[in-house]
Amino acid sequence: MLSKEGEIDEKSKIYHYSNEGVTSWYDFAIAIMEISNLKCKISPIETKKLLNSR
Repeated sequence: MLSKEGEIDEKSKIYHYSNEGVTSWYDFAIAIMEISNLKCKISPIETKKLLNSR
């Protein structure tokens, strides 16, 4: 069960949520940093550059 602030308790299960629209991994990372009040530099890259770095 989700509690306040998005914390998950010990009786948790996996929840999937979907909204309208689209987002990128970059936008997702930015949102995580904002919600977490963390500060770091996030640079967008093309997926093919990530896949070629492996």
